[in-house]
Amino acid sequence: MKQARQYEQAIAPDETEVHYRTLPRVTGGKGARNHHGNLDTVARELADRNALGFGVFFTINAGGTKAREITHPRAFYLDFDKPCTRAELGLKLARCPFPPTMIVESSPGKWHVYWIVDGCPVEVFTHYLKAFAAFMGSDHLAATLHQVLRVPGFYHTKGEPFQSRLAECYPELGYPWPDFRAMLATVGIAPPPPPPPPRKAAQLTPPTSESERYTLAAVASAVKAIAAAPEGERNHTLNREAIGPLGLVKDGHGSKDAVFQAFTTAALACGLDEGEIMATLNSAYRAATARGVPEADSVPTDYSVAFGAPQGFAKYVITQTSEQMAAQMLADIFVLGLLAINGQFTVFYGGPNMGKTLLTIWLLIERIKSGDVTARDVFYINADDTYKGMVEKKALAEQYGFNMLAPGHSGFKAPMMRDVMQGMTANGTARGCIVIIDTVKKFTDLMDKKEGSRFTGVAREFVAAGGTIVGLAHVNKHKAGDGSSIHAGTSDMVDDSDCVYILELVEDNGMERVVKFRNVKDRGDVAQAATYAYKAKTDTASLTWRDLFDSVHEVSLEQAHEAERRALVADRLAENSEVIQVIRECIPAGRAIHKTELIQLAMDLSGFTKKRVTKVLADHTGGSHKDGHFWTVSVGDNNSHCYSALLIPPGEFFDE
Repeated sequence: MKQARQYEQAIAPDETEVHYRTLPRVTGGKGARNHHGNLDTVARELADRNALGFGVFFTINAGGTKAREITHPRAFYLDFDKPCTRAELGLKLARCPFPPTMIVESSPGKWHVYWIVDGCPVEVFTHYLKAFAAFMGSDHLAATLHQVLRVPGFYHTKGEPFQSRLAECYPELGYPWPDFRAMLATVGIAPPPPPPPPRKAAQLTPPTSESERYTLAAVASAVKAIAAAPEGERNHTLNREAIGPLGLVKDGHGSKDAVFQAFTTAALACGLDEGEIMATLNSAYRAATARGVPEADSVPTDYSVAFGAPQGFAKYVITQTSEQMAAQMLADIFVLGLLAINGQFTVFYGGPNMGKTLLTIWLLIERIKSGDVTARDVFYINADDTYKGMVEKKALAEQYGFNMLAPGHSGFKAPMMRDVMQGMTANGTARGCIVIIDTVKKFTDLMDKKEGSRFTGVAREFVAAGGTIVGLAHVNKHKAGDGSSIHAGTSDMVDDSDCVYILELVEDNGMERVVKFRNVKDRGDVAQAATYAYKAKTDTASLTWRDLFDSVHEVSLEQAHEAERRALVADRLAENSEVIQVIRECIPAGRAIHKTELIQLAMDLSGFTKKRVTKVLADHTGGSHKDGHFWTVSVGDNNSHCYSALLIPPGEFFDE
C-alpha cells in the first residue's frame, strides 16, 4: 500500500475526496464500482476487490468520474501501451523538455507517465492532452478528460498477475500551467482554434401549405426543447426532437433543407459544433419514419417561429382572464401525508422491500379517512404484485372505496395507460383524478431517455389539466458516494416531475423497520422529510401484508433522530470493529496508557495507519455505552492524554 499512498499524495496531496474505480479484468465485464474517499477510508475495500480479480484505477482529474463532472485537471498523463524497456521509454520521453513527475509500470514493459500541472483550464485540457499524446507517440485513446489509470501497488490481473509498480516519483516536479503551455508551444502544439462566430438566423421560404405549416409547428416545439436541454444532453435531445419533424418531411410535408437549417441554427446557439450537428441530423433522418399530418386548428405562419422571433406569438396569447384561471386552479391539498399535493406529479423512489407500496396505500387511506381525498377519484394501478398481494390490496380498496386496476384484469393492459390519460386530458376528466402508478417501470423504460420523455410528457399534460399522479419507482442498486440511495434510470423522471422523494432505511432491528422519505425535489410546501415505522417481516414468517399495514405509524422527529443515531452508531461500529478490537487489546487492564504510546502499539500490532487509528480512537472515546464508546480519556501533566478502558456490559456491542 506504500506505493499507492505515494502515488495518491503526488497527484492529490492531502485531498480527502478522490475517486477510485475497480474494474473487472475483462473489458465490458460486470461488477465495476466507484470508491469515493482517499486511501485512509477506501484502502481495505480496494485491496479486497483487487484480491477478487478487479483492477484498481484512479480518476486522475478532480471533480468526479464523468467528463461533465471534472472541475479541474491535476496532471497531463500518457499511456505507452506498446511494451518497451525503461531505457527505450527514456528515449521517447527525451522529446519532452520537461522531466515527468512520475512513471508507473502498469504491466510488464507498459508505462504510464505523469506531469503534474497546476491551473490548466478544463475547457482546453483535452485539446492539449490529445496533441501532446500524438506528439509523444502514446495511446490517443487514453487522452480523455475523465481518464482512469492503474494504481501502483495493486495487481494487474489480466493474464499472469503483475503488481503495478511506481518506477519513479518526484512530487516536487510540478509545473504551473503557463510554463507547461509555453513548453507545449516549443514543440509545435498550438492552442485550440477560436469558436466560430454565431450563425445568423436563416432566411427561409414561408410554407405554402397547411401541412408545411404543421411541420413548422413541430420544428418550433422541437427547437424549444433543444434550447432547454442541459449540457451533456444536447446531442441526444437534438436527435430525439428531430426525428418527428423529419418524419413529416419524409412524407412530403416540408423542405428537408429548411428543417435541417432550423435545427442547425438552434443547435449552434446551444454550443454544439457543426460537424456533430450534421452527423446527428443525418442519423435522425435515417431513423425517422414517414408520417402524415393530423388536423391542426392553429399553426405558425412562417419559419421565424423556429428561431424564437416574436411575430408569430400573437395568436397564442392567453385569452382567459386571471379570475377565470383562478377559478379553475386547484387548492393545495395533500393527498399522501405531507408528501404529495394534488395537481402535481410526485415520484417515490425506494429499494425492494422498503415499503413503497405499503406506505403509499397507508398514507392514501389516512387522507381518505380525514376527508381530504374523495376515494372514488383515486385510481391505484397495481402492476407489480403477486395475485395474493393483489387480493390483499383489493380488500383495502373495497373497504375504503378507492378504485384499483391491474394489467390483465377487466381488459386493462399496460400500453393503454398513456392513451387513457391523454383522453382524460383532452376531454376534461383529468381534473380531480388521482392516479397512483405502482410501479412506473411497468409502463415505460426508465433507462431509455426517449421512452421516458414520452411518458413524462403525457404525465405533465395530465397534471396541467388538473390531474394528480404519484409514481413509485426503484432506486439504483449502487449507492452515492455518501452512502445514500439514488434514483434508477435516466434523469428525465426527476427532471419532469414536480416532487421527488427517496425512501431510505434508517433502522431495522429485526422487530421493527424505520424508513425515511428524503425530499430531493419539491414544489409547494411539502415536507422535506417524513419518517415511518412498521413491523419487520423477519420478525415472524406468519406476518401477513395486512399485519404490516396495520402496524404502520408515523415516527416523531425526536424518535426519528434517535433511530438515526442508533443506526449511525451501528454503522460506525461495523466499519471500525477491527481497529476497535486492536485498540482495546492495547489498553492495559486497570490502568491508563498515554495516547502516543497507545497509537504506536495499535499501529505496530495491526498495520493500520496513524490517521486511521487516531480517528477511531476519537470516534469511540466517551462515557456512553449506547453511543459506541469503549474508552475514556483523562488529561494529565503537560496536557498529556491518557486512555482507560470503559467497562461495558457483556454482549452489548461485542461478545466478551
